[in-house]
Amino acid sequence: TGEREELNGRRTYGSPIFNFVPYDEPRRQLEGGEADEVGIVLTQSYRTMFYYNESLEKYEMSQYNSSRGTEEETVDENNGQRVAFDNVFVLFAPMSIYDGTHDKGGLKEFNLYEVSIGYYFCDGRYELIRWTKGGPDSSLVLWVNDTTETSLLVNPGTSYIALVDNIQLEPFYNSMMAGTGTDDAASGAIISDEQDT
Repeated sequence: TGEREELNGRRTYGSPIFNFVPYDEPRRQLEGGEADEVGIVLTQSYRTMFYYNESLEKYEMSQYNSSRGTEEETVDENNGQRVAFDNVFVLFAPMSIYDGTHDKGGLKEFNLYEVSIGYYFCDGRYELIRWTKGGPDSSLVLWVNDTTETSLLVNPGTSYIALVDNIQLEPFYNSMMAGTGTDDAASGAIISDEQDT
């Protein structure tokens, strides 16, 4: 059925982390628009890029080398091949710095309890999603971007998950829209059933 059994909000042992499209069904086409490139900025010196390779049907990974000032392909040392993923998730959350850690590089703390915005990339396309995590024993939960808490259906394959500070949401959105040529399909807003008063 594609649904997982859950017990007290936790997945059963051995269950998949995602609600996958069954392997014997066609892959789901994401509805947000085209996305051949995904650039994730975590800090000024730590940046990760993904480029969709249509022949492989995967996103190939590169990273910024701050000491050289260049972007370099990420290579798996086990086989010498460029690292690539079927699915890329960019999940935004409020981030803060632990007290007293600024002089040690600033240990970061993410708020994983709130429902937050994210993007799902697959097959050169994207969708806006909602997600939450909760405490250490809680499972990552991905939803479509509506008020129904409908589980996100994920295409089978390897996945990369980036957790990014909320302050990067607007620059990420602007960069993505500049590359796709679309305008408001991924406004960066979580759909809510609360009405403005």
